[in-house]
Order: sequence, then structure tokens, then C-alpha cells
Amino acid sequence: MSFVDQIKSPIYKELSEFEKLFAADLDTDNELLNSVTEFVRETSGKKLRPILTILSAKVCGKVTTDTL
Repeated sequence: MSFVDQIKSPIYKELSEFEKLFAADLDTDNELLNSVTEFVRETSGKKLRPILTILSAKVCGKVTTDTL
């Protein structure tokens, strides 16, 4: 397991929920734009900003929909 995977493990559920919301926010009727956003989502790296945001929210209390 990589270091980033170890960091993600306590927030797996919340990170999955973030991914769903992120995908829904980017969804459009435009097929070309959907293809581009899907490519970006699949190749967007380690997603450090969402990980740090979710971890910070957990440390300070709980993860809410506003956090995601």
C-alpha cells in the first residue's frame, strides 16, 4: 500500500462521496464536454486538496456536505 493510500484509508467513505458529488457537478448534456471532464477526473492525480480538506474536517469535528 502506498503512502497516499495509507492516508486515504481512514476517509475512504468520505472520499468516495466527494467523487460522486464531483462527478455529478461536472455532468452535462454536452457529450464532448462530458468526455473531457471524464478524462480530467480519471487523470487528476492524487487529489491532495480534497484529501486534506476531509482530513481537516474530521480532526475539527465531522465531515459535512459543506466539506465535500
